[in-house]
Amino acid sequence: MTPTKYSKPTIYLHWFSAIAIAVAWVIGKLMGDLDNSDAKLLLIGIHIALGTFVFIFTALRIFYTFKNPRPEMIQTGSAFHNFLIPFIYYLMIVIIIMITISGTITLFSKSLGPAILSGNYLLLPPIGFNIYHYFHELLSNLFALLLIFHIAGITLHFLRKKENLLHRIS
Repeated sequence: MTPTKYSKPTIYLHWFSAIAIAVAWVIGKLMGDLDNSDAKLLLIGIHIALGTFVFIFTALRIFYTFKNPRPEMIQTGSAFHNFLIPFIYYLMIVIIIMITISGTITLFSKSLGPAILSGNYLLLPPIGFNIYHYFHELLSNLFALLLIFHIAGITLHFLRKKENLLHRIS
């Protein structure tokens, strides 16, 4: 029998990831407007920790999603929408992984380690352009756009079909 909900680990990882991603995204935006300071160094540390958790949560979520039975794919009545559902889902997973990889590369390419490890913001590099950081930011904004599509799809499905999809992941 096909379950009507995702497994408990998948559900918890989904929501923990959602919270961590939202907070990391906001912190990322806040850091961009700050000069090098103790506050910026603290935000960088929190951002890195959240990114690490998101990567671990995503890896675990992939494991549990394929280990445990899943609910059937949503059928919307539209071939295009039926295509978009898994496409956006898998694209979001790939982008999360790419964001964490680009964040790690940014960490090393900007030589942030000494400042983070010592807690001394004076060791932060001067603010300037870094292609890896640019790519990291671009991917983060693309993910935010996909998240809007994800939420809009759930909302439209509810409005059209009167089917609450949140019960599958709560």
